[in-house]
Amino acid sequence: MAGLVDETALYNDVIDVITTQYDDVDERKRPDKHYRYRLELYVGDTPYEAIKVVAVDVQRDFQNEFSESLIVEAVLGVGTYAHAIYPNKQGLTAKLYRQLVLTAANGKIVTDSAEESWDYQCIIVGDQSPSVVASTEATSDQETGDRSDVINVELQLIEQIVDEFRVVEVGGIFKDCTVKQILTLFFANVQRPETPPSSLTVTSEDYLEWRLKNLVSGAHIIEPDNTRVYDHIVIPHGTRLVDLPNYLQKTYGVYKTGMGYFFQKTIWFIFPAYHTRRYDSVEQTLTIANLPANRMPGVEKTYKVNDPIKHYGKVYMLATGDVVQKDHSERRQMNDGNAYYHVNADKVMDVFSTTSANVTTINDEDHEVQAAVESRIHTNFLKLSKDAITHNAFVENSRLSRQVGSHVQIRWENADIDQVYPGMPVLLLYILDGNVAKLYGTLQRIDQDSTAIEPGPTEHRHLRNAVITVWVERDKTD
Repeated sequence: MAGLVDETALYNDVIDVITTQYDDVDERKRPDKHYRYRLELYVGDTPYEAIKVVAVDVQRDFQNEFSESLIVEAVLGVGTYAHAIYPNKQGLTAKLYRQLVLTAANGKIVTDSAEESWDYQCIIVGDQSPSVVASTEATSDQETGDRSDVINVELQLIEQIVDEFRVVEVGGIFKDCTVKQILTLFFANVQRPETPPSSLTVTSEDYLEWRLKNLVSGAHIIEPDNTRVYDHIVIPHGTRLVDLPNYLQKTYGVYKTGMGYFFQKTIWFIFPAYHTRRYDSVEQTLTIANLPANRMPGVEKTYKVNDPIKHYGKVYMLATGDVVQKDHSERRQMNDGNAYYHVNADKVMDVFSTTSANVTTINDEDHEVQAAVESRIHTNFLKLSKDAITHNAFVENSRLSRQVGSHVQIRWENADIDQVYPGMPVLLLYILDGNVAKLYGTLQRIDQDSTAIEPGPTEHRHLRNAVITVWVERDKTD
């Protein structure tokens, strides 16, 4: 349920974000900054630099995907595109460069800030043919084509390590272990391939392409709700590595509030997707102050970061644009139930029934599992689980967790999405009847569009805006 907070405290936090001076702050951590992009396409070892990067669109869907989607729009000479890029479209690679510059001083390069770069596999989106988009004269030879015209090309960039993850298959039998140990083994890069943890006995051969381990910094795994030590955890051969967390959730259970996992900046994040109450127990959190739309449109400084630990810190953000909420919790409870029951498979053989004097009595209390997400004012809908006999209650609990919350989409102007991480705990502050109310939630998605500030060919600075999707607890204050 939403609660009320001190309006003065919120006001002070908001004012602090807007008015904080950054004269004595490391320029690399200043929020009043832009990025300058450039792009090189490679055919083999031969580079072809784009004339301009027009847009960089990043989609990080922490609930439905395991890695980001990156689309870049770049300007190329028609001749370069027709003679060098398009004929070699199947083997293209790319290097995207990013330089930190300040919004003031005409894009002054930030002191001591090195130009960053990332390597990608490259796919031409739309696969447009040069013969269609350009004249015969423009495409007659590369030099003539480059002098005659330019072309805007959309490119999908895929991290090379993600492309490797996509095709890796795993499998094996693991003895006397927990689901967290399995996740740690495959995702956390904590051991050498020839010496896996002693508590895990691997009976399959070469179940993982261990060369991927060298490209992963580690894993941030939220402690699972399922702490049971299993005699055996069986992973069928041919299970894709990127499907493994979902397999463990559905087969054994990991979290009771849904499974989320995402690879971001060399780190695997594994977390409960619909857990809304981790904010007070975690250091790196996101606090969003939802201001009325158009109160401060185009404000330059919209966030600050306190106490950064390694990659991330406490982020305070201003939501200055339109906010959209989609609350289907009432309909879901009415149609799909607000409670469930099933038979505990672990107790079927031993305590399912007792027999005395040729009379068998079923012991419901000993083997039946019931749970409710919340009690309704009128009729409670106690629904039989899809798996009527199971030892895994985590799947049903996860289903119920999606029926006591809603999605909120928030616009973040002048954003820096690298300051937040998958499953980040969120506190959303908003105005309710003249007071400031709060809702707890978790970050589920962020979409950023980065576009050049000016249309000219020499302007390479980009303005970044984002839309954040947060799963929040059900608001009963309205």
